[in-house]
Amino acid sequence: MIRIGVTSPRITQNEGYGAVEHYRNLGVYHHMEKVMRKPIEVEPMRGFAIKHGNKLDILHIQNCSTEQTLGMIKKAKQMGVKILLDFDDDLWAIPVYNHNWLRLQHAGKYATEACKLADAVIVSTHALEQRVKQWCEPVRIPNSVYWQRQPVAKQPPNVNMLWRGSRSHAIDIIEYNNEMLYIMENSGKVPLVLWTDDTTATAAICLDYPDLYTDPKGKWIRQDPIDVLDYFEKMAKDTRPMLTLVPLYDDDFNKAKSNIAWLETTLAGGVAVVPKWTEWDNDGALKYSTKGEFKKQVMRVLKGEIDVPTYRDRSLTVIERKYNLDKNNLQRWAVIENLIK
Repeated sequence: MIRIGVTSPRITQNEGYGAVEHYRNLGVYHHMEKVMRKPIEVEPMRGFAIKHGNKLDILHIQNCSTEQTLGMIKKAKQMGVKILLDFDDDLWAIPVYNHNWLRLQHAGKYATEACKLADAVIVSTHALEQRVKQWCEPVRIPNSVYWQRQPVAKQPPNVNMLWRGSRSHAIDIIEYNNEMLYIMENSGKVPLVLWTDDTTATAAICLDYPDLYTDPKGKWIRQDPIDVLDYFEKMAKDTRPMLTLVPLYDDDFNKAKSNIAWLETTLAGGVAVVPKWTEWDNDGALKYSTKGEFKKQVMRVLKGEIDVPTYRDRSLTVIERKYNLDKNNLQRWAVIENLIK
């Protein structure tokens, strides 16, 4: 039995199982144990003590961004525990306008030292692979669909648009404010679902639409965040967006992000308008390089110029080939096996 301790930001903050945990640690290890039938035992950890060092084989650290987490790595190594780092954010490029900047402005320093101490490093995207190569040789394993936990929509998509994100995406909505307002003004009766807990982002859209806050039956529908597994189910069974909007500000931090908005939209039956960056440049996705192209791609869907089921099927084919956890977790298992030789 291989014993793996896992620490992740939401685990450390006692916030449970979120998207990062699903795609990068607890979820993929659950798949490894239950679907692949590998001999592992996983323990979520908020800290590291002597008792952990006495029983763990591997310590999985998600996004080493603090001095506290770096201290866990050093203590674990002293006790002979192998260190597996996983990065799904560019901690070296957190912008000053990110709401976490004040707390994480030195994250790159801790992440760099962690890379030098690690026994293995996994990253989620091409951009992160290039970043981390400065200090070690990472293995790139993209965020992948766990089919047993992520249902696929069986009904046609609803006639709606979706934007989803946390407060870290406020800069994206602000940057694309004019385009978002244009889309809302020219979308006819197609509503925009805003799946977020952040009023900063929604206010940027609703600045010229104050009535939208008081008219939930209007062109704006607010959806509060829910547990990630409930979110997957609601996306596939209820929301089923015809179109997901992914306006992203052009900076290194965003370019290192994964394409889960496209993955999740595809499973829910729709198409996504995404930046033409390496991670998003897949068949079936509607790509843009400029703000004008972003607006144009959205309007093509709203005008019926895009056959949504056809594009969705093309995306689904790519996902089954490139972003399939049944395949990609074999690569992760190989990393683990190599650590315990």
